[in-house]
Amino acid sequence: MLKSLRLKAYAKLNPSLYVGARRFDGFHPLESAAVTVDVADIVTVSQTDSGRIESDYCGGVFIPEQTDSAVRAARMFFQTASVPFTGLKIKTEKHIGLMAGMGGSSADAAAVLTALGLFYGCEKSITDEAARRTGSDICFLMKGGAALMSGKGDDLTEFCCSPNVCFVVVRCGRGLSTKDVFSEFDRSVYVKWDMTRAKRKCLDMLGLMENGDADGINGTAFNSLFEPAAALCRELEETARKAESLGAPLIMTGSGSAMFCAFDSNERAASVADAFNSAGLSAFVCKPTRCGVEVID
Repeated sequence: MLKSLRLKAYAKLNPSLYVGARRFDGFHPLESAAVTVDVADIVTVSQTDSGRIESDYCGGVFIPEQTDSAVRAARMFFQTASVPFTGLKIKTEKHIGLMAGMGGSSADAAAVLTALGLFYGCEKSITDEAARRTGSDICFLMKGGAALMSGKGDDLTEFCCSPNVCFVVVRCGRGLSTKDVFSEFDRSVYVKWDMTRAKRKCLDMLGLMENGDADGINGTAFNSLFEPAAALCRELEETARKAESLGAPLIMTGSGSAMFCAFDSNERAASVADAFNSAGLSAFVCKPTRCGVEVID
């Protein structure tokens, strides 16, 4: 009998992201404090007898097959696992912004791998290996919660984020290509971090997140990729200046373009989000989650 699952694939934020110089293998070492939040794509994964992998995005969203992380993750799973392939259909309702630095494509891939692991009763090591071979942050987005992401982003140390913390996220201008931002970062004008020092700073941030210290999170938040991203999208700096004038400094997540700030009460966060929206910024409130992927039905 062919199986089907509907899943929530949660987004992530990076209160800290430190990046080092490009390595000989083309990857950049990084240290990041990351947390999943309750903005989620809805991904339906269904076995078929079509003999191919099909991907469908609702609402007019189009993602080319060659850049579709969900499709690549499915292919990698079947290359990694010794299971029969008859066909697969992936249908995705996008709610995580495209090219926003919130891990939307990786979250979709995480949902697909979670579903495939359940369909075939595979050991976690199989889906983890497929995740590592597909994308650097998919392992974290399969697990969710809060974590220190090290190396390429797939070396995880689990932490907790206080449920009292919430975030206001601002959608900022056009999306940014991760590849373009890292290419800009490779220029000599941008600081390349020592990973030992970066890890200490990320551990400090995770302590603030665990304790629910929103002011501390905002005061020590950092993203190595903000300056190169701002060089490619001037609206980032304009948005940051406008938010600061409204009394709420923003930090960019991932490779952009979404930005956010932390609060210790829903009421305060909602008030600031309203002020942002009234000032012409597109803002919404979200909260941490304990998991990265959740099966709905």
